Amino acid sequence: MNSLNSNIVLKKLESIVASPTSIKNDTNNLIEKFSNRYNNIKSYDEIEKLIAKKIISNYSYYCAYTGGVTSLSSFIPGIGTAITVTGGISADYILCLKFQIEMIMSLAHLYKHDIETEETMRICYLLVGIGALTKAMEKGGNEIGNKAFIRLVKRHLTGATLQSTKKIFSIVGLKFTRKAVEKSAPLGIGCVLGFSINKSATLYLGNKANSFFRA
Repeated sequence: MNSLNSNIVLKKLESIVASPTSIKNDTNNLIEKFSNRYNNIKSYDEIEKLIAKKIISNYSYYCAYTGGVTSLSSFIPGIGTAITVTGGISADYILCLKFQIEMIMSLAHLYKHDIETEETMRICYLLVGIGALTKAMEKGGNEIGNKAFIRLVKRHLTGATLQSTKKIFSIVGLKFTRKAVEKSAPLGIGCVLGFSINKSATLYLGNKANSFFRA
C-alpha cells in the first residue's frame, strides 16, 4: 500500500478521533458507575476488570455496526460513492480504526496512563497496528499469546516516535484491511462480514491491549 493512502488515513483519523479530554470523561463516568455499583461487593481489581470488559464490548459493537451498515454498498448501487473517502479508502474502515484507537485510549486512561502525552498516544496507535497485524496472521485458529504480543509491542516502541508509530500502524492496517475478503463475497454477504469481522477484530485488539496495560 503506497504512502499516499497511509497519509490519507492518518490525516482523516486525526480529524475524527475523540479528544483525550472526551475519552477521559467517558471513561471516568464508567469508573464511577461501576465503583458505585460494586464498591462493597468486589475488590478494586475485580471492578477494574469489569470496566475494561465493558469498554471493549462497547467499542466492539461500535465497530461492528459501522461495518454492517456501510457494507450495504456491496449490493445497493450508488451508496459506495457516498461512503468512500479520498484515495479509495472506505469510510467504514476509517471509522473502525477511529473507534479502535479510542478504545485503547480509554483502556490506557483506566490503567492510569496519561493519554494527553505523546508517549501514551504512541502506545495506543502501535497497539492498533500490531493488533491488526497479528490478527491477520492467524492461521488455523492459532492466536498469538499475550506474552508474545506484549514483547512485540515493547520491541517496536523502542526508539519510535509518535509519527513513525502512526505510520507503522497505518501501513499495517491498510495492508490487512478486510476489503479483500468482502470483494470475494456474494452480494449482500459483505454486510454480514462487515459486522462480524469488525466485531471480532476489535474484541481481539481490546483483549490484547488489556493484557498489555495489566502486565
